[in-house]
Amino acid sequence: MTDRALCLSASALGLLVLLGTPTACGDSAGSPDNGGGSFAEAGNGTAGDPESSGGGAMSVAGVPSGGGDPSGAGASEGGATSNGGASSSEGGAGGGVCGAVEKQEEVAAGLHVLECTPITYATNPPSSGEHYPVWASYGEHDFALPRGYWVHNLEHGSVVVTYNCPEGCEDDLTAARAWLASLEPDVACGSGPARLLLVPDPLLNVPWAASSWGYTLRANCFDADTFSAFYEAHVGQPPAPEASICSPDNAISRDACAE
Repeated sequence: MTDRALCLSASALGLLVLLGTPTACGDSAGSPDNGGGSFAEAGNGTAGDPESSGGGAMSVAGVPSGGGDPSGAGASEGGATSNGGASSSEGGAGGGVCGAVEKQEEVAAGLHVLECTPITYATNPPSSGEHYPVWASYGEHDFALPRGYWVHNLEHGSVVVTYNCPEGCEDDLTAARAWLASLEPDVACGSGPARLLLVPDPLLNVPWAASSWGYTLRANCFDADTFSAFYEAHVGQPPAPEASICSPDNAISRDACAE
């Protein structure tokens, strides 16, 4: 080989050395297989991919948990509300004097049944529903007048105040009697008394209550202002279906339904 040939061979070898194989440089930066893979890993798991664990964290943060879930909170609040309503219907849980709670009740059909027929009422005290064909006299009754009589009074726009004090409540009863005596006669009843009854009721599960057609008031004691407000709001008023009828009533004896 001549000197010229040797020189050319050496130059070619040097060029090859200078160019080299692009493996290292491509692996570190330029190869689509590796650089793209590194990019895909960065994007697919730690930051940007919605389906990655990063995306999962975002969705967890974006959906409130526990109390923040509107459906859960609504169900809980709904339960609390319904529980609160039930509590109110039991009476004695209100913020007024004597823990008084007034409630509008669902009205039941006012069908007539035979006198002394046992009747189950949806509310306590009763506020509508089946009743006997005759209604009772206004004023105080010193015996447990069967409910079927005085529910008929409710249908005619009366208010009935009931009480159940197994251990006695003489002070309250004295106050209730004085309040009853102070009421003006109901002009719709001519010269008759106020359209109100005061009746002991052993079936009552609070000490004091009042009823009109479609409304109840339940309380732990008797307060004249509270019961007056109920009376004035409901006596002779709708939804009592026969509130305009205030004809002479009937004296019911204490043994009317005695067995």
